[in-house]
Amino acid sequence: MSIKKYIKQIIIILIFIVLMPIMMIISMPGAGFLKLIPIDHLGFHVASVIFIITISAILGGVLMGYPLAPLFLIIHKSLIGRKMIYGIQNRPEPEKFKGNFKAFFPALIAINIALIFNSNLVLKNVIVSESYLSSPGGENIWPLVVFFMVLIITTGIGMALFSPVWFLLDAGIVYTNKKKVKDKSNPIELHSVGGWYKGFLKGYAGISVFFTFFTFAIQIFTEIEQDALLQTITILPFVPFLVVMWSLPAIVIFDMIKERRKKYILNYAKKLGILEEIDIKIIEKA
Repeated sequence: MSIKKYIKQIIIILIFIVLMPIMMIISMPGAGFLKLIPIDHLGFHVASVIFIITISAILGGVLMGYPLAPLFLIIHKSLIGRKMIYGIQNRPEPEKFKGNFKAFFPALIAINIALIFNSNLVLKNVIVSESYLSSPGGENIWPLVVFFMVLIITTGIGMALFSPVWFLLDAGIVYTNKKKVKDKSNPIELHSVGGWYKGFLKGYAGISVFFTFFTFAIQIFTEIEQDALLQTITILPFVPFLVVMWSLPAIVIFDMIKERRKKYILNYAKKLGILEEIDIKIIEKA
């Protein structure tokens, strides 16, 4: 493993997780919005949220794949694989790291769940400080504060849902319907187990976040005053991109331990009888 592979990602991480929080602390004086942080400073609270979201992404993306990947494999084999043949497909390792936006769909799921709870009055009373509520615009913008605080937890959830998918994809665990269509004219198909889950999760992320975001947009246009509305619609479109950047350390760490992850899930696959290598040969006719 060469650190040179991640030079670009390290630069991005320094910009969004080191330089950005420092700039927030310097440029954002005023009342902090969190009750749980004793330092009453807006920029410091924003910087704290960025750091905690990053940690949440690491915990969800790196650690949760270990217990969940075997569970995902067992569920797939129980629901889909009764008449399927499972195997392992070995693929060459790419020389360059191309996972900068790998956390995009986990970010959409995280945002979708966070938007559901953004107007919760109980969370408002627990999370948002009185000093911030009494500051100019604070009483109107508090749903955005709650949204970002819930996003701390949901970022880890989104990464945890996709982590086992990436485990299975990197391990190359595939299945084919060759046995099922043995006496039929149907074509023989080959799919990846991770790809099956990935398609389901990506579909949910895209559709659900669209409807939730649309509902939230209606709410802020009808209930929030003009100043708070401007801040909200200025920030929200950039949130998926920001969550992706704040989750990048998790993606880099995840890639660094790829061989260890593959060995772990392949050892578990062997216990389920998944031993044989499966390859695809495409013969082109002139």
